[in-house]
Amino acid sequence: MDDKHTPKQAVVEADANTAVLHADLMKASQRLLTTQITLTIGVAIGFYLYQGFSIFILISAVYGGFIAIFNVWLAVRRLQSAAKQAEYLPGTETGVFYLGAVQRFIATLSFFILGMWVLKLAPLPLLAAFAVAQLAYLMTADKASFDNDSGNLTQSGVRDK
Repeated sequence: MDDKHTPKQAVVEADANTAVLHADLMKASQRLLTTQITLTIGVAIGFYLYQGFSIFILISAVYGGFIAIFNVWLAVRRLQSAAKQAEYLPGTETGVFYLGAVQRFIATLSFFILGMWVLKLAPLPLLAAFAVAQLAYLMTADKASFDNDSGNLTQSGVRDK
């Protein structure tokens, strides 16, 4: 039996692959968060200048962007927990993704209710900043696919060897 195919070697190789995926995920999520923060600040300043230098409008827009940024944070945490779960209970990570989607939906809805009905923030800047920050997903989607030559994730999410 070849040493390259021992169970211990397979575990070491799997750990190395997980480490590479984790590093790639962190880079992609940092790029996405940076884009979202930049867009949120841009929208907030735009509304601030357009609607008469109102701090209330500025806060409303920043709050809307925060909702989208919080969603990314939740998604990244779910991806990390799904990766850990896949190591110990392969096949159950899909449930973690579904639970994460439900969690993000409920959080988003709760933040909208809190912002518009409880805090009485201005709806237009809040929704506009949220929408623009969510568009950051589309802006960074091309960059989130990894290089095929390095053996990292491809666009379809399947590892090349």
